Amino acid sequence: MTDNLENLLTEKEVAEKLKISLSKLQQDRANKRGLPFIRVGGAIRYSPKQIEEYCRMNTVEESHGG
Repeated sequence: MTDNLENLLTEKEVAEKLKISLSKLQQDRANKRGLPFIRVGGAIRYSPKQIEEYCRMNTVEESHGG
């Protein structure tokens, strides 16, 4: 389900890709919400495939009433 280990992203890489602050990413993780992550020893890593799936499942389509 996850990517190869070589493809896993660091917190900093994910924050930059999603254009959010590192602290926001860390707060969401501490509050058990947001992106799924992998703990490798003391390090946190993210799967690009899981990030894409999370974004796809959390996309909000606005309806334009008329």
